[in-house]
Amino acid sequence: MSKDTKVSIILGITLGIIFLVSTFLSEVVGAAISILACVLFGPLTVWKIESHPNIYALLISVIAGMPLLLVYGIEDGWIYLVGIIWLYGILSVQLSKALANSYDNILYIAEKFKKNK
Repeated sequence: MSKDTKVSIILGITLGIIFLVSTFLSEVVGAAISILACVLFGPLTVWKIESHPNIYALLISVIAGMPLLLVYGIEDGWIYLVGIIWLYGILSVQLSKALANSYDNILYIAEKFKKNK
């Protein structure tokens, strides 16, 4: 098992525990905590997983969604799982990866300008 797989399993279990705890809170607070966790775990995933974080995000989403499938049942749990995949896997991870690439490009351009002066 590779290091990235182990990290993704740990991140998925942690995110799943956060989702599980948020199910016992009020609807608004639980939803806010879940959304905030998805948004914060995107950059964390890109930072901790060096190669192909967007592929490992699917594994993390499925692992994190398992507690929701157990709590809400198959019919409602799949809706939450799709929401996790969309918000965390697609929006947060992909946006974080794009921002990291843009930041690297800006540093490269700034370095080229400094060398020319």
